[in-house]
Amino acid sequence: MENKDYSIIFECVAGSHLYGTNTETSDQDFRGVLIPSKEYFLGFAKKVEQIIDTKDGNDRVLWELRKFLTLAIDCNPSIIEILFVPEDRWIQSSDIWKQIVSHRDWFISKKARWTFSGYAISQLKRIKRHRSWLLSPPAKMPEREDFGLPSDRALVSKDQIGAFNVLLSLYMEDVKSNHPLKDQIDEMMETKDFIGLVQSLGNRVDQDILRTLTPISDNLLLALSKEKSYIQAYREWEQYKKWEKERNVDRADLERKFFFDSKHASHLYRLVTEGEELLNTGFITLPRPDREILRDIRNGKYTYDQMMELVGDIDGRFNALYESSSLSRFANVNKVDEMCVEIIEKFLGSDNGFKIKVFEEINE
Repeated sequence: MENKDYSIIFECVAGSHLYGTNTETSDQDFRGVLIPSKEYFLGFAKKVEQIIDTKDGNDRVLWELRKFLTLAIDCNPSIIEILFVPEDRWIQSSDIWKQIVSHRDWFISKKARWTFSGYAISQLKRIKRHRSWLLSPPAKMPEREDFGLPSDRALVSKDQIGAFNVLLSLYMEDVKSNHPLKDQIDEMMETKDFIGLVQSLGNRVDQDILRTLTPISDNLLLALSKEKSYIQAYREWEQYKKWEKERNVDRADLERKFFFDSKHASHLYRLVTEGEELLNTGFITLPRPDREILRDIRNGKYTYDQMMELVGDIDGRFNALYESSSLSRFANVNKVDEMCVEIIEKFLGSDNGFKIKVFEEINE
């Protein structure tokens, strides 16, 4: 996978071998950071943000330096943890990487409240959706007539639905600008925009409330409600059929055995406890200190109800963590940007002659 177009400044073991939950049959995962050659900085024809290699059944992902720094500033859970990988899990490293790690506190912020909880809630929704399909699979493909809609035409066009979503999101933006919790809402909305929030609400917004917020007729509101309900139902049907066709064989066995995806549940619990540790201490311990619990969850020693009790109210849990955390509200973007400029200038001026240290053995 080595390439003259880039140099790897860091690579490490990832996944279960990093968390300490691996088994004899676990795949090998690797993560790393690269710096491309000068053509990628000075020209316009070549671009790279991420390189993925899945040959030999392994999963190897390398991020371009600037992409990695951007995701780390955002407290992306999959990225920020790489800054805490211990040296006995390093495969190769460099002075550049050590410089980045020495300033990892510049990247850490209370934004972790939103990113870790967001990833965890997304994982939880996936678990619940798959469980609902296992227990009560859809009987048939939804049809327009099921929602009181004509079969041959839409009562409301997609453009009209989109315009309505924009209108409602603009109203929510206006409310936010005068809300006493404006700053906290701003931080939350860095990971979800208002239009996306409106779309995710689907048909759950009370029609009487909508009637007071938007200058449109009752007939149009009713038509919007029916069309959005049908679109949502059809989208869920497509997701179900895709899941049914493409689901991993081993994962399907777990779901049939325990009536929920215990591997997803293990990832969910790890996201919650990693985010909890980061917000409390500014650090992520790897391998995970709760790896025995993670293994037990994956192996089905916790029922679905016990798992739900274990993670609890994720939003409430992270709200409390946000309030008590001593982390800065924002990452030190200026410092990270200055470091990025320094690294790239040094790299381009060194004829790529900086030292890479390769670690021949990885402790399992």
